[in-house]
Amino acid sequence: MSVTAARPRPGVTTAIARLLTAETVDARPVALTRIVIGLAALARAVVAHGILTRLFLPTTIRLPYVRWLPVLPAAGVPWLLALWGVAALLFALGCWTRTVGVTLAATMLYILLLDEQTYSNHLYLLALVVLLLVLANAGAAYGIDARRRRTRAVADAWAVWLLRTQVSATYAFGGLTKINAIYLSGATMAAYMSRDLLASLPESSRLPFVLACSWGAIAVELVLAVALWSRRWRRAAVVAGVALHVGMVALLPPGVRSQLAIFAVEMFALYVVFFEA
Repeated sequence: MSVTAARPRPGVTTAIARLLTAETVDARPVALTRIVIGLAALARAVVAHGILTRLFLPTTIRLPYVRWLPVLPAAGVPWLLALWGVAALLFALGCWTRTVGVTLAATMLYILLLDEQTYSNHLYLLALVVLLLVLANAGAAYGIDARRRRTRAVADAWAVWLLRTQVSATYAFGGLTKINAIYLSGATMAAYMSRDLLASLPESSRLPFVLACSWGAIAVELVLAVALWSRRWRRAAVVAGVALHVGMVALLPPGVRSQLAIFAVEMFALYVVFFEA
């Protein structure tokens, strides 16, 4: 009697191996991500305008992040932001995608390193994602370049894998760094929460609510770092990720929601690269 071995179900390891051995993949999911990331970068330029305006006030103490970096004069700020905005818009439209993508990333990295007051983890991630999209040939679909060339819409598989890995690394790092006594006590979350929201809760439920938000954020981030790679759990992971980011934005005071909202949109856009067209 012959025994037939059961065929193993495709899992995370199989998916990674398939992606790494493939030369190209469908470019449409990457192109959708490019469009949203370009628009998010355009919105981020508006936020940067306020930051740079405050930086160049005579009363602001300058703290150069890299001392050898050429310092932009105050009169050059509007031109730099205009370059950022135009590059972001063209990137979203898929026009001269590689050139404007590198230009956009370079502009954001310059502002990132200009001063300690302009540094932002979210801005660093945005610049890195733009560069990865350039490597992934994100202009191969849904854009002006794609219409002009009329070639097969394919993206480089290894670059798509890097984009997915960046998402996992972001969530894993975010979850692991929160595992410390101060964050687990709820102090960090309470410090960022809207005062009006906390005041609206009964006093007896404030600490349990803050702890639930703190510990829940850690759990969801660590789960997302792995679950997005699984075809079985991917859709549930996307729902959990959307709930996490929307909840975090809702917990903050209205005046400081903009940067976290843009970050949430970036992550939602990156979920798309985990799905095959």
